[in-house]
Amino acid sequence: MGPDICDIIFDTKYRIELGLENTDHYIPNIIISTIIIKIMQCLWSNKNTNKRVLVLIVKMTIISLSLYLFVMSIILYLDDINTTNIKFEQKYNNIMKLISTKSNV
Repeated sequence: MGPDICDIIFDTKYRIELGLENTDHYIPNIIISTIIIKIMQCLWSNKNTNKRVLVLIVKMTIISLSLYLFVMSIILYLDDINTTNIKFEQKYNNIMKLISTKSNV
């Protein structure tokens, strides 16, 4: 579960030797997502709702949140590089080694 591809690319994959991964955030995520979907379902099934406006609001929300997450992940990644003094080239070389070992298998 989760963005495993990004974890591999940015070398943030959870290491099993550190213990169990904290999954406390799963249940609130499921509850909040369910509430949002139910609200959208009620609005959509209402005959008085302008569906074009609703679709536009949903699209703009998704685009805005995606852009926010993209920018914040880049900022956090660059901050991680600066605080741990790991050069981008080293991470790139690690990724290339990982890709080459996976392709050789």
